[in-house]
Amino acid sequence: MSLIEMRSKEAAAASRANSLESTGPTTASGKLRSRTNALAHGMRAEAGLALPELHERAEDLEALKMEFWNKFQPRDDF
Repeated sequence: MSLIEMRSKEAAAASRANSLESTGPTTASGKLRSRTNALAHGMRAEAGLALPELHERAEDLEALKMEFWNKFQPRDDF
């Protein structure tokens, strides 16, 4: 064997079997939920972040952005 220890056949088979169960969302609702997992706030996003399928409206998000702007009075632009 080399410096890198080779895995046993059992470990390799277990890894393959596990990978079949951890491939991410497969249903439409699961994909919808996971598409914003990494989104922190989106205030600096260039594209709109409203998700019509979640009943969000761009106007509401813009109003929320302005509410934050007025409340926190940032020195720099978003």
